[in-house]
Amino acid sequence: MADKCDCGLTLDPPLDQDYWWPSLDQPDDNLHIIVRHTEHPTYRRAIRADGGWRERGCSVDGTGTPGLIPWERIGFCWAGTEHPVVAAHQ
Repeated sequence: MADKCDCGLTLDPPLDQDYWWPSLDQPDDNLHIIVRHTEHPTYRRAIRADGGWRERGCSVDGTGTPGLIPWERIGFCWAGTEHPVVAAHQ
């Protein structure tokens, strides 16, 4: 059983797919939509934009979220924990 963060997401990286630690890894050029590992893309996803990433999804749309988020911060949840990110498959 995977350890869980206070935000509800798993703390462990996936075993069966590529993942990135944004504070350590650079994104692939073909990576355009990501989610924190075990987060559903409908709930929250990050979309590459000029100069950063924009969060979208039912948990962020219409909440007055800040503009662009730098790649280095995109894996962090509201609890301040960095999660691995994976390519989103919708």
